[in-house]
Amino acid sequence: VAEDAVKITVITSDEETLTAQIVGLDRKTDIALLKIDHPLNLEPAHFADSDLVRVGNRVFAVGNPFGLGNSVSQGIISAKERNIDKGPYDNFLQTDAAINQGNSGGPLFNMNGEVIGINTAIFSTDGQNMRLGFATPSNVVRWVVKQLKTNGRVVRGWLGISVQPTRITTTEGREEKLVVSAMAENSPAFEAGLQVGDILESAGEIALDNPRIFSLGIAQTEPGAVLPITVLRNNELLDLSVKVQK
Repeated sequence: VAEDAVKITVITSDEETLTAQIVGLDRKTDIALLKIDHPLNLEPAHFADSDLVRVGNRVFAVGNPFGLGNSVSQGIISAKERNIDKGPYDNFLQTDAAINQGNSGGPLFNMNGEVIGINTAIFSTDGQNMRLGFATPSNVVRWVVKQLKTNGRVVRGWLGISVQPTRITTTEGREEKLVVSAMAENSPAFEAGLQVGDILESAGEIALDNPRIFSLGIAQTEPGAVLPITVLRNNELLDLSVKVQK
């Protein structure tokens, strides 16, 4: 939204208009960090841990729908880890709180007044609210903002593999796993000895719930870090170490 802006202004709740500068922006999450060179006596909002959010939790959204500033709507968390094909790291919180055009960039609060997400998108057949709103989780926002503040851009980790879900049969029954489905030549994963067909058993502290969560975890791993990975290959467990690159 802010990428091609010529001038950016911030309007406070008491109608003061201030000029802002872009510190950095990230296309893949549609997040921009702005800086205001003006002293403001404001109490900052605090981020909550979005991983602790549960479906059914009550929330309220604040935004500027149709130019109606400081509008508040209330609802619940309808779902987590939603993929709406907006980007490679989709991991949205879904809410039925009324979100309309102009709400983008506004906070989604929990009932303690803590930010659990940034309202980002809606699903609608006519552009109006259908109680299908999506927010970028606060943990993702915090990581992106830290990167933008430090580097002016987001530096993501890279292994050079693609993964997809698979089912394997174990002594305990059928289990959902992630399998390496493709690999770039001369990539960190290739150099570490991973192969297409390897089944991931662990990857450091990164969750292996689904391909998107895994990819997000790799992206948030600092380049240069050595990631221990255990894979199942030909019914044997192999312990490998991959140096994450950017």
